This record gives sequence, C-alpha cells and structure tokens, in this order.
Amino acid sequence: MNYIIYDLETNGINVLDNSIMQMTMLSTDGTILLNEYVYPFDGIIAATEIHKIDEKKLKESNALTLDQLVQKVKDVIREVYGRKDVVFVAYNNFGFDQIVLERGFKLVNHKMPVNWYFMDVMPLIKNKFPDLKPNYKLATVYENLIKIKKNEEINYHNSLDDCMCLLEIFVKCYEFYDDFNKYTRNQLSSAFIFEERLNKLLYYDKRMNFEFHGIKNIGDLYQLFKVHHFDVKEFQEYIKTKFEVRNGFYVKVIVNQMNGIHEFNK
Repeated sequence: MNYIIYDLETNGINVLDNSIMQMTMLSTDGTILLNEYVYPFDGIIAATEIHKIDEKKLKESNALTLDQLVQKVKDVIREVYGRKDVVFVAYNNFGFDQIVLERGFKLVNHKMPVNWYFMDVMPLIKNKFPDLKPNYKLATVYENLIKIKKNEEINYHNSLDDCMCLLEIFVKCYEFYDDFNKYTRNQLSSAFIFEERLNKLLYYDKRMNFEFHGIKNIGDLYQLFKVHHFDVKEFQEYIKTKFEVRNGFYVKVIVNQMNGIHEFNK
C-alpha cells in the first residue's frame, strides 16, 4: 500500500466552514511531494496566531487558489503513484483533515479518485500507548515516542513540520502494520462509507451501546441521523440521552463526521 503523510493548516476549526491555508504531503521515504500555501477560499485570513500565516506570507509564498491546490494534489499523486491505491495519513484525520480536504475538493467541483483512502494515526496511538501523559496532542506524542533532540526547534502548526513529526511517528508504528486497516476508511463521499464498521468513526467506543440498539455500521447511524432531519444539535442531544454518552466532545466529533457524510452525499 502507498501511504502519504499529509497535514492541513486552516483559517478555523469548523470542519465544514473553514478554508485551507497550507497543505503538505510527504512520501514515507521523507520526500516532500507537495508543500503549498493557499489563499483561503472564503477570503478570510484568520488563526494567524496559531499557524503564523498572514497575507504577507501568502504573497511571498506565491500561494495557490483552492482550485489550483486540488488540481496539483491530483497531478502529484498521478505522477508518483499512477493509478495505484493510496492512503492519506494524518493525525486526527477522521475528525478534521479528511473532512476539510474532501470539502475542498467539493467546493471546486473536483472528484477524488475512488482508490484514495484515509488513515488516522491518533486512535492507533491511543490504543497502543494508553499511558501517554499529559494528552494525545501531536507534540506530546512526538516528544514521548520519538524524543526531541537537544536544541531542536519544531514549529508545530506548520504543516511541513507537523508532517515531518508524524512521519517519524508513523514509521515507529510499522510494528503495528497488521492493525493499520482498523484505522483506515473510505472517503466520506463514497457509498462504501456506509458499510464501514462503527469503529471507523473517531471517538466511537463500544461502550456507547450503539450495537445493543441495532446500530452495527456507519450506514445504520446515518439512517438514524436522517430520522432527525440531519439536525446536528438535535442529533447530538439524542445520542447523549438515548445512549447515555456523557462526553459531549466525543458526541460532537462523531456527529460532525456524520454531517460530513451527509454534506458530501447530497
């Protein structure tokens, strides 16, 4: 399988209402396949205090339009991997990057090839390294599993630096290669996403008792979302009450993924 390490920087955290401002892709041998700055599709230059990308940086970097970025991503993948299957690997991929990237493609009316898949390293790390402290942010994981060299400076929230860190983490995870499929899923815009098991939703936990109520895959949960007229807030409250899920953040992330499926399959 061909794995591509990638990361996005955006002008906000709302996955269905933000714009890409930087994207990086690396091959597993460390080759930089793409590292581009992007003018936000909505014209809003924001979150600069986090990723340090301002209008000056965009101009100096000859930033692309979203349409140009999407076309370049497709061209690079075709040039390097031909028509072979590829898996886009990111940290918090299921909860953020995958949704944002798929939305970007839709905004400029480009279709992703059907043999592009997505893998999220974060749930794998949580499962294999349950005692990491104090949290599971990329910086914490990197500093615990890889160890920063003395005087090494890493600019987290720069997509190139984040990709470099994630690549080292991903390589370390090769020992769990047989489990990679558990953390890999179809595009949210693909009909095949409805056949995926619930564990392909970020923050799903079998203790949520969905299966007890006959919900066995993402398609079953989507039909329940449909019953609630695709109302995000209503569905969040329903899940909290019906399934007694106390962690509101987990519920929000799960429903955001379901809402992404809805938006991409209209």
